[in-house]
Amino acid sequence: MKKQVKWMLTALLVYAGLSLDLASHGESTGLHQITLNLIGSFRGMELSRTLILPGVYLLLRQADRAGTAVRPWAIRVPAVFFALNMALGYAFSREGSWSMLGGLGDGQLLKTALTVASWTVVFHCGLKIAYHYLDTLRITRPETEARGKLESPKGLHPLRRYGRMFREHSFLTPFLTLCVLYIPRMLISFPGMFMGDTWSVIVQAYGELQDSGVEYLTADTVMRPGIFINQHHSVLYTLCLHAFLLLGDSVFHSLNAGLFLFTLGQAALMLSACAWVISSLARTRAASGVLAFLTLYAFFQPQQHNLLMLVTKDGCYAACFLFLMGGIFRIRTEGAERKSLIACGLAAVGMILLRNEGRYVLLIAGLLIAWADRKNRKRVLCLTLASVILSAGIYRGLYPALGFTPGSTREALSVPFQQTARIAREHPEGITEDERAAIDGVLEYDALADSYDMNESDPVKSLYRNGASGADRAAFFRAWAALAIRYPDSAAQATYGNYYQFLYPAEEKMNYYSYGWSDRACSLANAKIAPLGKSFSLPDWNLRGRLISDSIVEAGLFQVPVLGAMMTAGLYTWGLIVLLCWALGRRGKGKGVLLALCVVPILTLGVQFVGPSNGNYGRYMLPITSFLPAMACMLMILRERSEAGEERKG
Repeated sequence: MKKQVKWMLTALLVYAGLSLDLASHGESTGLHQITLNLIGSFRGMELSRTLILPGVYLLLRQADRAGTAVRPWAIRVPAVFFALNMALGYAFSREGSWSMLGGLGDGQLLKTALTVASWTVVFHCGLKIAYHYLDTLRITRPETEARGKLESPKGLHPLRRYGRMFREHSFLTPFLTLCVLYIPRMLISFPGMFMGDTWSVIVQAYGELQDSGVEYLTADTVMRPGIFINQHHSVLYTLCLHAFLLLGDSVFHSLNAGLFLFTLGQAALMLSACAWVISSLARTRAASGVLAFLTLYAFFQPQQHNLLMLVTKDGCYAACFLFLMGGIFRIRTEGAERKSLIACGLAAVGMILLRNEGRYVLLIAGLLIAWADRKNRKRVLCLTLASVILSAGIYRGLYPALGFTPGSTREALSVPFQQTARIAREHPEGITEDERAAIDGVLEYDALADSYDMNESDPVKSLYRNGASGADRAAFFRAWAALAIRYPDSAAQATYGNYYQFLYPAEEKMNYYSYGWSDRACSLANAKIAPLGKSFSLPDWNLRGRLISDSIVEAGLFQVPVLGAMMTAGLYTWGLIVLLCWALGRRGKGKGVLLALCVVPILTLGVQFVGPSNGNYGRYMLPITSFLPAMACMLMILRERSEAGEERKG
C-alpha cells in the first residue's frame, strides 16, 4: 500500500512538472511574481494530457518490478542528460537561447528545475525497463527448434512458410521482398530524384562546361586547368554517375536512361545492404518475426524510402556502413570467414571513397575496437593500418595526380565559425581591432553577424576567404580562442543551437525531399547543362503518382504519431545513447564484444556534431536510422552468446 501511495504522489508531481510551459509569464520579480509565473505556466485542462498521469503511474510500477544488471550510473547519467536536453531544447526551439530557463527572481529557474526533475524520473524509469528487456529478452530460437521448423511439412500457413524462407534463403528473401515492395517507388521516381546538390555533381564531370559545381572553385582556381572534378563531393560517386550518363547517352540517346540505370543500381546496393544485415541475424537463428519486422522497417523507414532513388551519395554511404556492421557482427558470431572479411574490406573502401569523413571514422573506430576487442586486436589494427594507407594513397596521391581539386578547409570548421559569428552578433563592441583583422583574414567580418543562422553554418562558411593562408588561419584561431574564453556563454550557445535537434526529440522533423522539389532541382540541372544540348525530363506517365505522393506528405503524413517519430533525429540519437550506456554499464564478461559493435555508429553520430546543420538534414543520419533496430537485435544476440559461453573466437 505504501508503494501505491508513493507511486501515485510521484506520478502527480511528474504530471505537474510535464504540464508546465517554460516560457516566462510576467516581467517583474519577487515572491508574488514567482507564484503568478508558476500558476500561469500550467497549460489548462486537456483530456489527452491527463492520460500522462496514469501513464506515469504504470511506468513507475513497471520500473519497480524491472531488474537489471546494469550499473546505476548507466541509468542516472543519461536520465539527467536527457532531462536537461528536454528543457534546453525547448528553450532553443522557441528563442534560440537558454536565457528563458534562468532567473531566480521571476521563478523561471524553479520551473526549469521542476521540468528537469520530472523528465529525469520518466527517463530513469524508462531506462530501467529498457535495460531489463535488453538483459533478458531472447530473440533467437534454440537450434533444435530452428531445425524442427526447417523439417516441418511443406503445407504450412503462408506466413509460416514465409518465415521458413528466411532460414532457407536468408539473403534472397529480404532482398526480393524489399525489391517487390519498392517497385511503385522506383516507377514513380523515374528517372531519379533530384536534390539541390545533384546539378553540381553532374556538371563537374563535363569539362567543356567549365563549371566545378561549387562557388569557391573557378576555372583559374582548380588544381589542373580543364579538370573541374573536385573533392567537395565524392569523386567516386561523381565518376560513377557520369559513366552511367555517358552510357545512357551513347546507347539509348537519353540522359534519362543513364540516370535511371544509375539510380536502380544505387537502390539495389541499398536494399542488398539491408538484406545483408538481416541475413547476418538470420544465420544466428534469430526469430522469423524479428527478421520480418526488420524487413518491413527497411521499407517503412521514411528516410530510406525517400533516399532510395535520390541522386546523392548518402544512400550509397549508408549501404557501405550496413555492409561493414553486418560483417563485424558475422565475424563475432561465425569467426573470420573470407566472405565476412571481404565484405568488411569493401565496405571500408566504400566509406573512405564516398564521404570525406569516412576515413577518420574508420581510423578512430579501428583503434577503439582494437582496445575493446582483445581477441581480434591484431587483425583489427592491421585492417585499420591498411585503411589509413589506402585513404592516404587516394586523397594524397591518386586524386592530386589526376588533378582532382581538394575540398575546402572551411567544411571542417563549422564549430569555430558559428561561435565567432554569434559572438560578433551579440558582442560586437567586445571585439578588438586586431581580432577583427584576424577574423577578416579568414571570414568576411562585415557580413559575419548578419549571416549567422543558428541551425546551419553554411551561410557563415560562404564568407570564407579561399585565399587565406596558413598564417591567416592561425591568427583566426588565436582570435577565436580568445573570444571563446571571453564570451563562453555565447560560444556554448552557438554550438548547442547548431545541434540541439539531435538531442531534443520534439516536433521538428528531418527533411523529406518531395517530387515537387525534385522537379525544380531537375530544371536547375537542365539550365546548367543546356550548353551541351542535352537535358533530363520528368515524364507525364508517372506525374499523377508524384502528385499523389506529395499531396499525402503535405497533408501531414509525418504528423501521424509513429511515422512522425521515425522522422525525428532525436529519437535515433537517444536510441543509440541508450544502447551504448547499456553496453558500457553491464557487469560481467562480454562487454568488449558489445562495445565493438557500438563504436562505428557512435562515431558516425559524433560526426554530426561537427557538421554544418542541425538534425533536420536526415540524409546525414541515414546510416543510424537504417541500422538502429538491427543493432539492438545484434547486441541482444551477442549478450545471449556471451552468457551461454557460445561466443566463437574471431
